[in-house]
Amino acid sequence: MGMMPGPQDTDTLGGRIQKTRDALGLSTGALARRIGVRPETMRGWERDRAEPKSAKLVELAGVLGVSPAWLMGGVGETRDAELVEPAAIEAKIALLRERRAAIDDEIQKLEVLKASSSE
Repeated sequence: MGMMPGPQDTDTLGGRIQKTRDALGLSTGALARRIGVRPETMRGWERDRAEPKSAKLVELAGVLGVSPAWLMGGVGETRDAELVEPAAIEAKIALLRERRAAIDDEIQKLEVLKASSSE
């Protein structure tokens, strides 16, 4: 039984970065911070206006939980084993921590507002 290429197989490098980042629930800025580049650089990669150098490509693949070969050409390991990949788990933990911090900030603001309005 042969393997049929999936829709992502024919996508571009930028398309694969964006789809995988979205699937992990990471913002462009959050992913850029994780690998030490500016959000503008990440947007350029996702729009296929530039390509990451090999060291950043390997780092990016690790954070996204995919193989560098899959990012570059749509072949190799995809996100099928996402929860087994330590880098993907770390990315998910970082995302959840960011969300928790944002929720804690909103709760604090509402508590201050509530306290000041009941005076």
